[in-house]
Amino acid sequence: MDMEIRNACETPIFGYTHQSLEDEMARQQTIEGSSKWIRESVTSSNHDILNQISYITERVETNKDCLHYLAGITSMEDIYSDVTAFNAKRALRLIMENLDNKFWRRKLSGPINRCWQNLGRYSELATIHLKNAADFHQFYYDARHLETKLYDRHKKFLYNRGRFAEMNHEYYTNSSKELRDWLRSQFDHLNYVVNRSKQLIEQSKSLVPIYLRTNRIKSPVNGVMLCDYETPKFKLTAGERIVIIDNMAGGVQNKQKFLLRTGTNQEEDITSEASHNMTSDTLDICETDSDSHSRTEEIDDRSTDSNSYLRYPKPRITTMPYWNFGRGQTSGSEITSSDQTSSTFTENVSPLGQSSSKLHWHIRSIDGKVEALVPSVCVWIPSPDMEAQEKAIK
Repeated sequence: MDMEIRNACETPIFGYTHQSLEDEMARQQTIEGSSKWIRESVTSSNHDILNQISYITERVETNKDCLHYLAGITSMEDIYSDVTAFNAKRALRLIMENLDNKFWRRKLSGPINRCWQNLGRYSELATIHLKNAADFHQFYYDARHLETKLYDRHKKFLYNRGRFAEMNHEYYTNSSKELRDWLRSQFDHLNYVVNRSKQLIEQSKSLVPIYLRTNRIKSPVNGVMLCDYETPKFKLTAGERIVIIDNMAGGVQNKQKFLLRTGTNQEEDITSEASHNMTSDTLDICETDSDSHSRTEEIDDRSTDSNSYLRYPKPRITTMPYWNFGRGQTSGSEITSSDQTSSTFTENVSPLGQSSSKLHWHIRSIDGKVEALVPSVCVWIPSPDMEAQEKAIK
């Protein structure tokens, strides 16, 4: 058996970029093909070679699983390149807007600067939310990894305990040394496990329950504004405590609006009374509204396709296949109509395709004077993750 093949399967290169994972996947598939060829070439009597082939095949399958798992993270890297390109395209399109001289005489330098600065603030907040997701994932992976290691160690302990109990007394001296070394090894490992468990318990106290950002909340949750958010009707400041009423209730067109409570407790009814009685089930249906044709394909982590992340050797499929610049444009196209105006920018869909029902949250100020929709990126959920703490303690 070629030692190069064995070493390649025992020392996979788990990079941190998507291309590096694709390259390593290609290497593992080459090893898999070579092993298959050797298995078909040798006779059934070559037990040693067949055993090595089985070992290599098993390691390759595990390596491929690891690559698929890591690609679940790295496959998102194109999103950031997409956003960068979109920022540039949006700026270029705004420069090319076909408006009359009355518009260009109006001084908007200050508001334009403030709008871009606000987006820059959102970009910084997105980094905070990215770190929360990374810490959450890291904790649960490390906890699961440690749990598996403990299970394996427990099985080895039971096996060795039975083996030492059955040893003959004539080998007492040698078996005692072996037992001493084994107990020392067990003690060192147990000490490591204890220290690692303490670290996980401490980490669990600072974890943010990110599942509250994706799953619909069943009851109000406390939150904190991460930045100022201001409209002509209300203003919320950074650090202000709020109550999150619904994290999937924002801005579905012609379906529901909210009563906006001003500082003087005056209420302005924006839509009909029917919107007040909408149930959660109705809201879920509303999310797939008439604008769904302009939404991009979302990654489905529940896909049964084993190549849902790494599609080697096929070209990678971008998660953002086209830009939605507004009504009347075809996917992947540049500006096709010179008579489009900036009104198309106010559509109730994110430029990247997500329905704003998932991007805006229904919140209320602590004093109850303000009830409104705000971008979810502006909101921090400080509630501790009790499930993580329970898992760490166990």
